[in-house]
Amino acid sequence: MILGTDIIYARARVSATFTPGSWLNLGYLLFYVLLGCAFLSPSIGRVLPLRSEPPLTISKLRLASLVVALLIAPIFVAEGGGGDPAQAKVLAAGCALISLLVFVRLVLVFKERDAVNRDRLQVQEELAQMAYRDALTGLANRSALYEAVDDAVQEARTAQRAVAVLFVDLDGFKTVNDLYGHADGDEVLRDVAVRLKSALREGDLVARHGGDEFVIVMPGLPPAQASALAATVTERIAAEFVRPFEIGSRKHELGITSGFSIYPADGSSTQELVECADRAMYSRKQARQRARAELAS
Repeated sequence: MILGTDIIYARARVSATFTPGSWLNLGYLLFYVLLGCAFLSPSIGRVLPLRSEPPLTISKLRLASLVVALLIAPIFVAEGGGGDPAQAKVLAAGCALISLLVFVRLVLVFKERDAVNRDRLQVQEELAQMAYRDALTGLANRSALYEAVDDAVQEARTAQRAVAVLFVDLDGFKTVNDLYGHADGDEVLRDVAVRLKSALREGDLVARHGGDEFVIVMPGLPPAQASALAATVTERIAAEFVRPFEIGSRKHELGITSGFSIYPADGSSTQELVECADRAMYSRKQARQRARAELAS
């Protein structure tokens, strides 16, 4: 559109038939309208994908090419001085100085841009950490957990796989907080995060659901083996809590109660799977308490 309109415009200028305000302006207007419509189309994301990384730092070759381009005009001025070569050389020197000053300013602009981009990326990374990481343990938080379960369920639905969701609750953690304070409690939670991660497979996710509750997501499981794999990981987690937690000179004996749910057998949504795993954990905790009460009686 712009090329065709411009050719007609150039022809009208050559033949002295162009008049301001003619219909040719509609061609230019239509070009910008079509350009705007193109960028509003969803397909623009495939044609021009957004770049998450900052623009590449300008290379030394590009800087050298820019210097050469800036000095072309002073060279021509010096060589084409005509009757007064001295004046031409002075003028060329002045042009060269201005060109080099422009070059230095451009280099400083590039450096400033790179510094701004680095700061922006650092801030974005920190914000992402705050949005999806638990500040105390460094594990994924509840928001990241629910997104991870959503993604795992969608992938499993497409690939005909299974997903296991394990709900883990600490036994005796409230006693640590009440008797020894939150400092010991925080250290225990950090150690819990390390032990949980060490018991998982590669690709599994552990998140702090809140307080002393943790949830583990096991994606991409074979449907026939999902329950067995979840039970195996549960046993490995329990083995990690046999040894006490050593905080300073104190030792804290803590256990866990866990339960798990399987997609698609126990639910098809994140909320259903997490709630089902929570109920399974709570049922085991109640059964354990009843058994202890019977032994005590």
